[in-house]
Parts: sequence; C-alpha cells; structure tokens
Amino acid sequence: MKSFRKTGRGRTKIPLRECGHLKKYPLPKGDFSSLFDPLIQPGSAQHHPGKIERDKHMAEKSPVFEKNHKYYLEQLAETDISSQEEKLGIQAEGDKALIRLFSKTHRVSQEGIFGPSGNKVGYTVSIILCKYLLHSQKTPTSNAEFQTSSDWAAYRDFRDAAPLITYVGSIEKKLAETFSGKLGDLENACQRLRGTVPDTELSYDLVRKFEALPKLPVLLLFNDADEEFPAQCSVLFEKSAEIYLDMECVAMVAGLLSGYLCQADEK
Repeated sequence: MKSFRKTGRGRTKIPLRECGHLKKYPLPKGDFSSLFDPLIQPGSAQHHPGKIERDKHMAEKSPVFEKNHKYYLEQLAETDISSQEEKLGIQAEGDKALIRLFSKTHRVSQEGIFGPSGNKVGYTVSIILCKYLLHSQKTPTSNAEFQTSSDWAAYRDFRDAAPLITYVGSIEKKLAETFSGKLGDLENACQRLRGTVPDTELSYDLVRKFEALPKLPVLLLFNDADEEFPAQCSVLFEKSAEIYLDMECVAMVAGLLSGYLCQADEK
C-alpha cells in the first residue's frame, strides 16, 4: 500500500517516484558518476558547491578546455548574432550577444565569454552559452508548437539523454541531501537565485521556476524528509529544451542550478 503525505495546504503530496512527470522511469540510484566536465570531479575540492565557477588558472591549463573553447569561438565568428535575437530572447550589441544565465547577464562573442563582473567565465558556463547561440541554428524555426511548449519533462524523458541520466539523477540526489530538513534554507536560496512560484497546482513542499536561459526555464520540485520518506528532488525542463541546447548542455544547466543553490545557501 502506497503512503501519501499531506502538504501544509491540505493537499495530498505524493512521493516524487509516483509523480506523473517522473513515473515512466525509476529514479537513478547511487552517487555521482564520472562527469563529462573534465575539470570538476565528484568529491574533489573543485566540485564543492561553493566553487561552481572553476578556478580560471586551472581552466586555461586544460587542453580539453582550450580545444573546445577555441572550436566554439571559431563558430561564433561565423554566426549572425542579430538574427538570433527574437528566437533566443537575447540582445545583440554589435558582434556581441548579451545573454542572461540564471538572471545574470553575460557577454558572448568570438573574443570570449565574460560574466557580469567582466571576467572570463569557467568551462561549464562558456560551453552552455556558446551552444545556446549555435545549437538552435540546426533546428527549424517553423515548429511554433514545440517552441512554445510549456509541458515539463524529466531529463531522462528526452531522446539522447541516456548517457547522462545517472549524472542528472545524482545532481537531484545531492540537492535532496543538502537541503533535507532545511526547507527554509532552500526557499531562501531559491529567492536569491530569483526563483518564482509557478502558476501551477503541484503538491510538493517546494516548487520553483528558474529562468536558466531566456528560452529555457527549469522547474525544481522538492519534498522534504519526514518519518516515512527521505527528502527527494527533481529538476524538470520544458519539452522544447532540446531545441535550444544539446542534452549534454541541458545536464550542465541542472548542475549549475544545483551549484548556485548550494552556493546561495552558504551566503
């Protein structure tokens, strides 16, 4: 017999494993698998949530970073940024694109990717922003139904997600463990990251929506621990996410959300 809980609003709260969005596949088990990001390894000092942006010196020494970074900058040099303004919700400023990533404006051009402070960003942010400008060019712009989709899906529901399903599941597990018994802290962290309460009826202890990128929102679902269930967390994306990023970068967005929330909790 399944056990259910009552939320503070008197509604029945179901375990995340029974959620309709997530029921198709079981939640991944186990801890972090090896990351695709070569400079941040699980359990290492660099993976500490308070260090979501890697050390600039380390990044510049990595041959993998240099190779990928150079490749994407070369592609940006051939991109008409002004033609992407409406489609991507960005602002063109000459040959530069101003892109908001989790509410912070970044400058992207063939010269490099710079954060709000004017400093170069780390590998993860750099790749996400480059791919945001480049990936959608491969997708037809006439598919209005897909572009305006507001249906939410778990990462594992997307095609091509298989290689990183365990990784994203580990991110969700890490968030659940970090904020177990700390619902108020999670609410405060979400507020600092400008998360909003979506206009939807979902029965969880906490539901927050984040504008990860102008056309790529993220939904956080969280149930705190009680006498019957451990804390559980899920990160959902609109079904149109695969138009704007490949699935590796969508997984990176989930990792950024986790890191930023844990970082905000430390302040």
